[in-house]
Amino acid sequence: MRRQSILILLLAGGLALLACGGKSQVTLPPERCGNGVDDDLDGHVDCADQDCHADPACGTQPVEDCANGLDDDGDEFTDCEDQDCWTHPACDEEPPVEDCDNDLDDDGDGAVDCADADCDGDPACDEEPPVEDCDNDLDDDGDGAVDCADADCDGDPACQITLPELCADGVDNDGDGALDCADADCAVEPDCFDYTGGVGAACRASAECAQVPSGVCRTELGDGLPGGYCSATCSIMPGVCPAGSACVTDSNGVGYCGKTCASGADCRAGYACTTPSGSSASVCTPYCRADWQCRDTRYCSTNSRTCTAQELCTTPADDDNDGQVNCADTNCAGSTACGCVEDDRLNVQWSSAFELDLADPTPLAGAICGPTYQDWFVFTPAATASHVFTATFSNAAGDLDLYLYAADSLGSALAYAYTTSDTEVITHTLTAGVTYYLLVAGYHRAATTYTLAVTRP
Repeated sequence: MRRQSILILLLAGGLALLACGGKSQVTLPPERCGNGVDDDLDGHVDCADQDCHADPACGTQPVEDCANGLDDDGDEFTDCEDQDCWTHPACDEEPPVEDCDNDLDDDGDGAVDCADADCDGDPACDEEPPVEDCDNDLDDDGDGAVDCADADCDGDPACQITLPELCADGVDNDGDGALDCADADCAVEPDCFDYTGGVGAACRASAECAQVPSGVCRTELGDGLPGGYCSATCSIMPGVCPAGSACVTDSNGVGYCGKTCASGADCRAGYACTTPSGSSASVCTPYCRADWQCRDTRYCSTNSRTCTAQELCTTPADDDNDGQVNCADTNCAGSTACGCVEDDRLNVQWSSAFELDLADPTPLAGAICGPTYQDWFVFTPAATASHVFTATFSNAAGDLDLYLYAADSLGSALAYAYTTSDTEVITHTLTAGVTYYLLVAGYHRAATTYTLAVTRP
């Protein structure tokens, strides 16, 4: 105790000399590691002083862990503040480096691995971006657009849509150079069944009536005859008209050669076998029952049973002579050429009918637009059973009708439904192995959306 007091006095005296401008200095002694004295006056005695950690007199001391946030050796210095850690790698002042393949934010900048700009060019991040597969119903590249809805698929063969040839609109829809019934794609279409060139055959121009001497085409747009009618001008005289026809007079007093018939079976769709006033022969006369029988206008008058002229929407002429042409004509409001949006099934005629799964009760969403104003579905039941077909829509937005046909009799419906309600329902027993067609038709060029469901009663 006496030695400590002397040291304190010496220190005090030395400080006093310095305060008075003296030149004397006091050098503190080093810590002696076993004398119970804080020799260097740093507040730590013997083995508690960092200076003594390596002294044999202090034996084994706790070792400072330089990266755990604790004062492991009890010297009141933690981690890199402890001089024991000054040469430790954890206390190296170099900034941490992002490891680009360990799912950690090593440098603490908030960006992990390849999302960190420090990893640009790192082999772990050198990957080709994902590519959209255009035909797998997946968003492969994660941009929110799937398959053909993705701009990356523009030009992909899987996304090239070839429109079917519409067989009664006067347009080469599929761009193959063949128009309407002259296109081989239309061979199975009822619109083209009767373009034979004989008396009573369908036509749009007189050149299509080659089998009739001096043949002329009485057109649908000009004369209201469904699908047009090959004929010849005549007067009421025997032998003027070719065989198989007779001269009759229309409502305007014009004589024309009409196809003779014994019954309605001798006449094509849209016509009936009647005996006109003043004629001694029965001939096929206009008598449409459905809009689709009017191939150009798609509008069958329920009063006269003839086709009422309507704008065709894609031809340069004012087809219905109302002073409005194409999309400026209100008749064209429901045409795809003027903005109506169809569904993507392209089932707008028989030859492109959509295969309907009779076992799936999930309603299908559809849309009807011009120029055909119809959707076709085809199916072949595996077992004989009754089925219910229900079309649901808003009649106020557009009146839709349902027709059911057997494949071998597409001109005559097995069943039909045409009310003015918001649903049309057909219940019919289907025979196993027989192919059927279901037609959803827009009445008088109605264009609207609908759902179609098939159930078993």
